[in-house]
Amino acid sequence: LHTHTKPGRAKKGSLPFDETAARELHTYLIAPFSEYFNKQVMIVPQGPLVALPFEALVGAASGSFLVEDTIVSYAPNAFFAARTLAAPARRLSELTAVYDKDVELITREVSKIKAVSALTVSMFESNKLTASGVLDKLGEHHAVHVLLHGTYSERDPLQSYIVLNNSELSVEDNRVTASELVAVDWADTRLAVFSSCEGGRVDTRISNEVHGLSWAPMIGGVDTVVVSRWRVESTSNAEWMETFYDTLSASEISPAAASATAMRGMIASNRHHPFYWAGPQLFGK
Repeated sequence: LHTHTKPGRAKKGSLPFDETAARELHTYLIAPFSEYFNKQVMIVPQGPLVALPFEALVGAASGSFLVEDTIVSYAPNAFFAARTLAAPARRLSELTAVYDKDVELITREVSKIKAVSALTVSMFESNKLTASGVLDKLGEHHAVHVLLHGTYSERDPLQSYIVLNNSELSVEDNRVTASELVAVDWADTRLAVFSSCEGGRVDTRISNEVHGLSWAPMIGGVDTVVVSRWRVESTSNAEWMETFYDTLSASEISPAAASATAMRGMIASNRHHPFYWAGPQLFGK
């Protein structure tokens, strides 16, 4: 599928979506187990399947995307799956956002989230923070939203980084790497959303352990982590996030169910192509 073959490659919604491949993959990967689904499935992908957006697979009989009928989430391993499945669903009432003001001017993403009536949002400009300041903010709150440019390192996934864009700092001091995110005290954080370019790109080692920006909060104990599979379209991603948080703050619903609601809403609108709605990937319940 052009949409998922290489995260970061799909930069335009005009790229062709291979529906034939999406149907075939659904037939081989989903259909044999669909009778065991109870409207929700958590996938622990291995090898080349790590990069596959299962939500965009198409049922041969129904002709609909998997996410239209089933809530889909992911886990990097069975341990993480067992831990997060035991976590209770909670209504989200407060959120801390760390954002690049230049990115925000283009996307208006944080502004849309702040407009969610049932959600109290604390906002911090990364342009005024140091790397240690960002790490402190991430560890102080139950739910965090990070709107920063992210870059994936092919050479070493743990050196993938997010950029603060603080003009008073050097290039190196402007970066927070995946390995540095391990220093965050994630003990009290239940939800971490990295709305950044290439935030969801990962590599798998021989042991199939996933490494990348999403790795640190997951091993740190965060129940739910949301990352970007590819370079998302800014307007549609902001709309996705607004719906996601609006749903989470409206009732005691799981983040995975809120993610499905956001995707279904965009499918029903004029953004039917998976490029627009399948970019965010949710690890957890």
